[in-house]
Amino acid sequence: MKYCLPFCFLLLLTCTNSTSDAPILNKEVSIRLAAEPDRLHPLLSTTSFAGQVENQIFLPLLQFDPQTLDLMPVLATGRPLITDLGNGRLAYRFDIRPESRWDDGRPVEASDYLFSLKCLFNPAVAASPYRAAFNFVEDARVHPEDARQLEVITNRTYILAEAALGNLSIYPQRQYDPQDLMAEISLRELITSDAETLLAKYPQLETFAVQFSSATRSHDPEAISGCGPYALQEWQPGERLVLEKKANWWGDALGDSVELLRAKPSRLIYRPIGDANAAISLLKSGELDVMGSIPPVVFQALLKESTFQQDFQLYTPPFLAYYFIAMNHRDALLADQRVRRALAHLTDTEQIIEQVMGGWAEPINGPIHPSKPYYHAGLSPVNFDLTRARVLLEEAGWHDTDGDGWRDRMIEGERRPLRLTYNYSNRNGTSEIIGRMFQESARKAGVEIELQEMALSRLVQDSKQRNYQLYQLAWSQPPTLDDLRQIWHTSSDTPSGSNRVGFGNAVTDAIIDSIRVTLDDSLRTALYHRIQEAIYEAQPYIFLYAPRERIAIHRRIRAEVSARRPGYFEQLFEFVLPQQE
Repeated sequence: MKYCLPFCFLLLLTCTNSTSDAPILNKEVSIRLAAEPDRLHPLLSTTSFAGQVENQIFLPLLQFDPQTLDLMPVLATGRPLITDLGNGRLAYRFDIRPESRWDDGRPVEASDYLFSLKCLFNPAVAASPYRAAFNFVEDARVHPEDARQLEVITNRTYILAEAALGNLSIYPQRQYDPQDLMAEISLRELITSDAETLLAKYPQLETFAVQFSSATRSHDPEAISGCGPYALQEWQPGERLVLEKKANWWGDALGDSVELLRAKPSRLIYRPIGDANAAISLLKSGELDVMGSIPPVVFQALLKESTFQQDFQLYTPPFLAYYFIAMNHRDALLADQRVRRALAHLTDTEQIIEQVMGGWAEPINGPIHPSKPYYHAGLSPVNFDLTRARVLLEEAGWHDTDGDGWRDRMIEGERRPLRLTYNYSNRNGTSEIIGRMFQESARKAGVEIELQEMALSRLVQDSKQRNYQLYQLAWSQPPTLDDLRQIWHTSSDTPSGSNRVGFGNAVTDAIIDSIRVTLDDSLRTALYHRIQEAIYEAQPYIFLYAPRERIAIHRRIRAEVSARRPGYFEQLFEFVLPQQE
């Protein structure tokens, strides 16, 4: 049965009875998701859309404040007490709120966190991306006299240790492991032993993983449970996911003093709608209250629609991501830094921002988001400059020797034209527009750019295999400090790593390694500046822009927007009455 919300556009319903004729606020919110979650299982889901829904069901010890982006306590009573154990080893002590409860009324305890870590390190559970992010963990233990106190030991200093440990979603042990299959296996053994040895010694690891990873645990409202304010009521694939606010949720008693535990809407309805125009139509008809990632051209049009703005507020908070064109250093045509810098000068970023993004973006000079305090503002984004591009190409030996309008030169005994292929995803219309603008500018400098559209999966696979010359994509960024190892360290220059351009050397590796273990803010900022200067000089990417999010929220909702994805926090929405006429 298709669900219909004919009145969700209205602010309230009114009724008259013997006691009161006061208006009743409609605290139900309908939210567009650009794609359906793959599952609701924090350790196993792979999309941001799943994460947005999971955040209402599961809770971590700490979360990032929407405004300050500082880590703030949620399930924990405060940020951890950190003890130096020597030789780089640290102990992080967390205390869990005594008010916190699972759905069956049991208290949330340190053993539930320990269980969640065990699930993460179980080699039969398909959570390898998360395991890699927790490779600094040595052990964890529950205090023998306080079931709510936990201590995690790390084997080295790491700038993201607190953020990673604090943001781990916690599963209720009794519900997700009713047979205690994981009970006899220590976390230390899971961390230190190889997978083959563990699976041979403890066959129950695979038994547990099959149950833990089942479709039931990922999609069935009866089997998905956390200690957050909402519970999954129904999931109709392709139609909607409905979350209901829990009756007598434990966090209500703390919501006024702990903002991140506030939960005002009575029901959250998520509607997966891939087509942006279809979603806009549902906004206008009153069937949606909230939509993010509105296409720039559409957003510009909405700004001019007075009738739309009578009902909706439009927001443009920063978006923690940056767009780029990657250049393969291994390709003989792109090995020279002067050629890469020339291509950057042939990219009219300001025009792209105005014409493609509607002005809702800002130029960038490297991989650090401009909102971060250690962004190197002293480096100017590479400007569009045809003259400078031509000079650099001439210096690199690229001339038009045969008068056909295209530059060429001898490479390994063969005269080759400066002809480059630009790969872009067929899922992103802006990528093609950027490519055509780049193609036209490059033509004026004698550089031929061929556009190649492909499925996103193939584009990513080709980039992993280094089977490309140029490709256009974006990296999203967390609100944490930036660990640059995965994208910019030479150890990540592998098919499984993300250094797909071939950047780096011993010097840049040493800077990145130092950043990861430097806890002093001022010293770490100096290191961040050094690596940004090195990346700027090497020009491994054409850095395009950092976008601004584009959000519409119904005016019956009072909302604060944020740089944290998805740019708003539906559990914090307040509801307002209309003005009386």
